[in-house]
Amino acid sequence: MRHHYTVRTYEELRQWAAKFASESDLHSLVIFGTPGTGKTETFTRALENEYLIPIKGRLTAFQLFRLIKEHLDALFLFDDTRRILKDFECVNLLMALGEHKTPKVIQWNTSTLKGKMDEKDDDPNTAFTTSRIVIVINNGSSGSRVGKSSPSKLLLFRILRPFRAFHEPRNVA
Repeated sequence: MRHHYTVRTYEELRQWAAKFASESDLHSLVIFGTPGTGKTETFTRALENEYLIPIKGRLTAFQLFRLIKEHLDALFLFDDTRRILKDFECVNLLMALGEHKTPKVIQWNTSTLKGKMDEKDDDPNTAFTTSRIVIVINNGSSGSRVGKSSPSKLLLFRILRPFRAFHEPRNVA
């Protein structure tokens, strides 16, 4: 199975977005490319009928777990949230969320949650979810670990472990 794809046209990008929207067996997708090329807008439009939770900006691992717990069957769209990918605990949560089995078991194994979640919840440290994730990243942003791309290319990754691409950079034609 191929884990990375090069998308050269807007039509191909729209096709990938439509495929992700219609195929629930695609659990995680990481897209990176030149800023301002419509990556986020294309996926937001394709996913408008989904239970979509867009995330942009700073987020702690604890905040991420709470979002996952509160939105168990949502599709999370992370838009240029590089800081999350630098936080080891966030990466672990996202890897669990991107697993290709359902339901996924996401855990926050600390006592931090006592008294902070819904009192009706039997296990505030565990979320059983069918959520999926899309991560959109701009090439050339500071701290980029995904390599360089020419302005005419968008690189599209479909990978089992979305963060392998960040920890093991590959040369992509």
